[in-house]
Amino acid sequence: MNKKPQNRASVFLRPFACAAAIVFAGAPACNNPNNQMQETSPYKATKQPTSEPLPISAPPNMEESNIIRVNKIFDSFPWLSFSNDGSGRVNGFKCAVYLEGPKSTKGVFGSGTMVITMYRLDHDRLNREVPTEMKCWTFTREEALPYRARNMSMLGWGYGFRLPWGDDIRVSGRKIAIVIKYVRDDGRVVSSSRKVLRVPFTGDVQPMPQRESQPNVNARR
Repeated sequence: MNKKPQNRASVFLRPFACAAAIVFAGAPACNNPNNQMQETSPYKATKQPTSEPLPISAPPNMEESNIIRVNKIFDSFPWLSFSNDGSGRVNGFKCAVYLEGPKSTKGVFGSGTMVITMYRLDHDRLNREVPTEMKCWTFTREEALPYRARNMSMLGWGYGFRLPWGDDIRVSGRKIAIVIKYVRDDGRVVSSSRKVLRVPFTGDVQPMPQRESQPNVNARR
């Protein structure tokens, strides 16, 4: 009986999907942003009862000061709802971050500061793209500790972030770009490529059961 050949793309991407799943199972989870638009999924946004990560024990001793690359992984549907009014409106996202040192392509933990910035992408009258910063989250080494994965994936040690942008920022149906920068101890800044997404309309997300309210996440507008 002939076996159906596997799709090469799905085989290549499978390790990345597994790695992202391990990061979020283990941890609760500003540069000019160039990437192609991602199609939105019809799935519901995941309801988040809190934006504060759970406490963890001392992380593994896999820390590197000489970070040379920032890698990011987004699910096909990364949207989250932090609202406690039962509306299920999309007002956050999740992503996995892997920092790369000079000795290996495996992810390591950094001793510097992580800066995650969200831009709204507009166009001027000449149809040129105009990015506008909407939200910026900053995590020092100590503030990023709870987001460290508890288990190493095939991509190494990573971070799992779940970030709310709040109900006062209106980006439903709009294109946004996410850029992740890492500020090393010596002041050098290492930036990821940007990730472009289109935020679902609020009407595309069905209301979710109410949960307890969440504390604020360290961020600046």
